[in-house]
Amino acid sequence: MNPEVKDLVLRVHTRVESARPTRSRSRDLFDSQLPKWAEHALVIDCETTTEELGQKLNFAFYCKCKLIDDEYRTIEEGIVFADDLVKRFGEKTLNLLRKIRSH
Repeated sequence: MNPEVKDLVLRVHTRVESARPTRSRSRDLFDSQLPKWAEHALVIDCETTTEELGQKLNFAFYCKCKLIDDEYRTIEEGIVFADDLVKRFGEKTLNLLRKIRSH
């Protein structure tokens, strides 16, 4: 295995330290009517190309969950991949993803 040196690109959200969040009364009233936890959750872990501009999806694993007894439980999981994944990386890549998915 030959290690490669690559740039690390991170996407983050920042806020100004002196800025204080503002809340309106109508927002507080609306929030109090919502349940604390959603009945369903969708968890996605996606991998993209590394270009700073115009990143492309390679593949993503997803997990649909339902809140049961105060715990999110998986009700469906799967994988999606770019239409041109085989063209860009070859058939072996798709076979590897299918192998990972089946375990």
